[in-house]
Amino acid sequence: MKLTSSFRDLKVWRESMARAVSVERAFLNHLDIALGSQGEVDVQLELDMRLGFCAKEAQQRIVERVDAIGRMLNGLIESQQPVEADWQ
Repeated sequence: MKLTSSFRDLKVWRESMARAVSVERAFLNHLDIALGSQGEVDVQLELDMRLGFCAKEAQQRIVERVDAIGRMLNGLIESQQPVEADWQ
């Protein structure tokens, strides 16, 4: 049996690290989908207002909230991006 000199030699550690990286990518994908959905809501709100289904004042309040969500999603996406090392 081969002795390990570091936890990095353990298969369970290597597999766990690979899984963690794949989960980060999936999370970013879901955030991108959410951002796209936020854009679709914005378009629907504009159509609602133009077609008279929503008063301008109500539409404006909702748009402000939707825009705030978009900014939060963008911030979260940015925070989850891999950081480039200075030494590369």
